[in-house]
Amino acid sequence: MIDKKTLLAVFQNRYACKKFDSSKKIPKDEADFILEAARLSPSSFGLEGWQFVAVYSDELLRKKIGEACFAQDNVFTSSLIVVSLCKAAKAYAPESAFVRQRAERFPDELAAFLADYRGYHGYLHSAGRLDEWSRAQTYICCANMMTAATACGIQSCAIEGFINDEVLTILNYSAEEWNVGIITVFGYAAGDNFEPRKKIREPKESIITWR
Repeated sequence: MIDKKTLLAVFQNRYACKKFDSSKKIPKDEADFILEAARLSPSSFGLEGWQFVAVYSDELLRKKIGEACFAQDNVFTSSLIVVSLCKAAKAYAPESAFVRQRAERFPDELAAFLADYRGYHGYLHSAGRLDEWSRAQTYICCANMMTAATACGIQSCAIEGFINDEVLTILNYSAEEWNVGIITVFGYAAGDNFEPRKKIREPKESIITWR
């Protein structure tokens, strides 16, 4: 098992890097490691309603995505961009081919899975929260990727400022089938971004309640 102090040090050392050194490239094996952290992330009902587009060597694509992210410098200068896409609401219908394909991987009977899933889906559908639920799961992947990157000495930043339909068009994904959950950028810090400011967090006593 990982030593607790070592793991906490990784969390302590992660920060939102606002500018990367574009001359420094993340080794491919470490980029693969970061993406593996996303692939192994948990998802609701184990459906894995996501796709990850890793922009590693296509500089024109990096530029286009940067422009769709309101020209944020850390997107342009990053070594790796991971666009986490999430299935649109209609994909999660209990009788959809997607849900059936995912559910059939599990050892339990499909009917048993659907009996459990159908009620929860019905609630999300009636509350208009299916897209929100789908998108939220990509944030788990994002957090795991950033932690994995920090463990490798690689900086990162989560990007929530982007034009959804523009990014989908750039990547040739249908806006009827997909949404952009979150974009995460990775690289090696440049200049003043190399030394992060002291981490600011509320004390445990003010945010944790034990019952």
